[in-house]
Amino acid sequence: MPLAGITALRWMEMRHFYAEPTSVEVGETVTFTLDYCQEPDEVSWDFGQDSEPATAEGIGPHEVIYNQAGAKTITMNYDGETLVKEDYILVNDSDTFLLAIRTEGNGTTQPEPGDYSYEAGEEVQLTAYEDEGWEFVEWVVNEQESHYSSTLHLEMEENTLATAVFQEIGTSIPLVEKPFRFNIFPNPTDGLLNISLSPSAKPVEIMVSDLHGQVMFRDIFPVSGVEIQKTLNLNHLSSGVYVIRLSDGWQVKTGKVVVR
Repeated sequence: MPLAGITALRWMEMRHFYAEPTSVEVGETVTFTLDYCQEPDEVSWDFGQDSEPATAEGIGPHEVIYNQAGAKTITMNYDGETLVKEDYILVNDSDTFLLAIRTEGNGTTQPEPGDYSYEAGEEVQLTAYEDEGWEFVEWVVNEQESHYSSTLHLEMEENTLATAVFQEIGTSIPLVEKPFRFNIFPNPTDGLLNISLSPSAKPVEIMVSDLHGQVMFRDIFPVSGVEIQKTLNLNHLSSGVYVIRLSDGWQVKTGKVVVR
């Protein structure tokens, strides 16, 4: 990919923000950080329901706690541009895990869309029902994993966001409008990490960084109309937890990988 293209991609990415961690118990601290190349004139934050503080000004980083369980939507205004990450922070009570059920398109689910609490190890069955003139497409779990059966079985081992996606019969979602999704495996890894990426209309930059934000690895997924996979060699990294971030300049997806 030409250097100019990479530069443009990174510039767009730097207008985004990320949080660490994105899954917490009530009362635990979440740190919000803004990515930027040139310091903005004005930045304001809304950290969502039941947050302390509720809002903030400036680049940060900002430390926030949540006083009640639920999926939290974060809004940031950056020099007049509004960036929203819906259901970005998942907050659970100390003795349960959170299951947030959502829909895209016209359809419903059983249990109905909403926020639920389940004990660790509890098994949950989700079923999607399309409205007339619509069809079920997939379940998306934690914005990474796709499941194509309308019935989804989950074992509650972590906070989980499950979205049932529907589309009108006879239509398709243009690739450019589809959010990309990725999966990483094995995790933990002894050094070799596989990343599978859903079809994407833009190049997707991969970055692996330590918990202090230092970038340890960077690569690019090219534009592709089919799912593609890369194998990253992380043998040069010390044992520990790392953050993996993927961005196409519009969306940013994050996850964690453990290197043994």
